[in-house]
Amino acid sequence: MSDCNTTSCRLDCDQVFMRVRVRPTIQHGTWVEWLLDPNFNDPMPHRYQLQVGHTGSNLSNDWTDVGLPALNASALQDDSQRAFGKTQWTHYRIRLATPLGLYYSRPQHCWGDLSQHQWRLLLARERTWRVQFNQGGKGQKGWLLKRRLAGTQPEPGQGIIDYGTMEVVNPHAVETLGTEFVGGYYEPIPCMAADLTPMGRHERIEGEQRGTVNDSMRVAATMLAVPQVDTRDVWVSDANDFRWEIFEIKHLEEIGGVPVVISAELRLLPFSHLVYSKEITRG
Repeated sequence: MSDCNTTSCRLDCDQVFMRVRVRPTIQHGTWVEWLLDPNFNDPMPHRYQLQVGHTGSNLSNDWTDVGLPALNASALQDDSQRAFGKTQWTHYRIRLATPLGLYYSRPQHCWGDLSQHQWRLLLARERTWRVQFNQGGKGQKGWLLKRRLAGTQPEPGQGIIDYGTMEVVNPHAVETLGTEFVGGYYEPIPCMAADLTPMGRHERIEGEQRGTVNDSMRVAATMLAVPQVDTRDVWVSDANDFRWEIFEIKHLEEIGGVPVVISAELRLLPFSHLVYSKEITRG
């Protein structure tokens, strides 16, 4: 369990939630994402509930649930337009319930780190980019698998992780899908990619006897920054179920330091990779 074992820490716990990110969406709602501290190791299941409040204080009793709770998630969406409504819901927070405790994130303003003007501008630019993605078949539907950076780790005796270096030594372990944490990835999030441009194959040098090795096909893709895309996440194509690991990311457009659209290098994972066993439920 984490070091958060006091009431005050559970009400405002930076040792559990390392980051909470609030972003507007094109559907006129709000997308709230979070990242757990890597040292947080409460066992599964993790049940997350998005909440809104008037005061922005975790000590207040004005917090109201938004939608239904989600198991083992990394993001939730509020479909209501609260930022500019008559009722001044001003802040979001995440409530996390585990078998060992109850934790709350630090409240985040409904505009995130942006002013109201920047918030509106960001939404308009996101809408413009989405229209471009949908024109001429540029955009490809898919899902984002966010790689787990915190959670339950396998037992030391299983030989999956080197606990001295915290590196994966058995990438074929079904329990972790080749990652450091049980489950490997969070549940899939709809995510569109556009302008997939071939970049050739990734080459690396592996000893004098083997020489240059062609590891994987590479493409450059343009993606909206909602949901947030990080290196080592996996993008799944709806067209063929190919699974691409995300490497270098560049911001193509920002507003107030917040990315609107990104360019990402994607590398095709071999079909033997365990991430292909992660089920995608197509609606």
